[in-house]
Amino acid sequence: MNYLREIGVEVPADPETDSRKSILTQAVGSGENVNVKVTYTGVRQGDSILLCSDGLYNMVPPNEIFAVMKGTETLASKCQSLIDRANANGGSDNITVVMAEFSGSGLPPAAPAAVVDVKEFREEDFTRHP
Repeated sequence: MNYLREIGVEVPADPETDSRKSILTQAVGSGENVNVKVTYTGVRQGDSILLCSDGLYNMVPPNEIFAVMKGTETLASKCQSLIDRANANGGSDNITVVMAEFSGSGLPPAAPAAVVDVKEFREEDFTRHP
């Protein structure tokens, strides 16, 4: 659905009901060349990231995923909880869940109200200048 938005196609207010939500736009191994879109964002102390397959996000509503991520359990427990919820809701696909939390003295302090600013990767953004 994000791809459709990016190319200017009108999508419904509730994209979960749209039949196009599971259309495969890219797949590794489907051809000789794969056009990979790479994005990035800055992180702060205590930020978390979730990488998951559609087996999770098609089966568990976003608000439930967010509630689990904000919990105080270990990362492994959070991942298992999300998998269990997806299976309890039908688990009709493979479910992949990977979570990470960021910490360290080199990160800016936590800012719960900070906006996640996702940017498309450009090599010059990561070139060090003396």
